Amino acid sequence: MDRIGDEVVLTRAEITDAAAATFADSTVIPDRYARPDEVRDGVVVGDDESYELPLVDMARLLDSESSEAETAKLGSACRDWGFFQLTNHGVDESVVQDMKDSTMQFFRLPLDKKKAVATQAGGLEGFGHHFAGASCDKLDWAESLILLTQQKEQRSMEFWPADPATLRPSLDKYSLEMSRLTSRLMAFMASDLGDACVAGTVRPLPGLGEARYRAIEYVEYLKGNYRGLAEGTRFVDSLEISVA
Repeated sequence: MDRIGDEVVLTRAEITDAAAATFADSTVIPDRYARPDEVRDGVVVGDDESYELPLVDMARLLDSESSEAETAKLGSACRDWGFFQLTNHGVDESVVQDMKDSTMQFFRLPLDKKKAVATQAGGLEGFGHHFAGASCDKLDWAESLILLTQQKEQRSMEFWPADPATLRPSLDKYSLEMSRLTSRLMAFMASDLGDACVAGTVRPLPGLGEARYRAIEYVEYLKGNYRGLAEGTRFVDSLEISVA
């Protein structure tokens, strides 16, 4: 248990153990996880917009006759929505289903078995509750397993569960397919949005005056944000330029 100012903050391990014990053999949501009085944000959409979410067809992206129009659609989805659903992605359904089945089997294991690949202090990969910044008032529950899968030489196999036995080979095959698919998509994104969206640098806008944060490569920025999420910190604070 830590303290930030006047707020007591539970560690990730404490949250994981406490939540597992609380929910064991229970069909009732405990008070510390229930938020009945919170007002959820409504749907934010302008009068000139629709609720139809963007769909991007991979087959049309790869078809020379429809690629230009579909690439423009992809770029629009990235700029205006920030997400999209991809259809006809070409990944074999058995690969996806094996990954789903293996993942479900892992999370159904007893807590002590899942903790065999628990996240280490200050680390990102492994099993656990990856939102450490919850106060003692209300807690969030997000049991997760985070693994770096590509490139293969970056893998920390000590965090890859051996139980169930199907998980490692399923994840290996699935992550390879996702890597190939991502590379294709990023190429189409870059053709519409520019290379900066895949290999750019995150930096303060010159027009905002003297820079308060240092520049960083986009990929490293993403990695840092994931680490911050796991540690309950703001990665951007580490980029701040100290002024003497």
